[in-house]
Amino acid sequence: MKKLVITKDGEKVIFDEFTDERNEDYCGVWACVCKDCADKYRNVLSAHLDDCGSGCCSVDGCENDGDYYVDFFIGDSTIGIDIIDA
Repeated sequence: MKKLVITKDGEKVIFDEFTDERNEDYCGVWACVCKDCADKYRNVLSAHLDDCGSGCCSVDGCENDGDYYVDFFIGDSTIGIDIIDA
């Protein structure tokens, strides 16, 4: 199983579900996030939120319904993006 780790300013968010769409048309990854996690990790996620989310929150350990999508583009120098084996 792989996990997505996003870091910014020393803060870390781990996603246990995400969609990896690194290809010729789109170079990024995305996941669903609930309102509670969006608020909790506002510093890391706020610039990447899209309010059209659905499904289950992808933040590791959260089981809430997703309210937002969060998109991360590979090469974005404002955040750290790692995909790790868990």
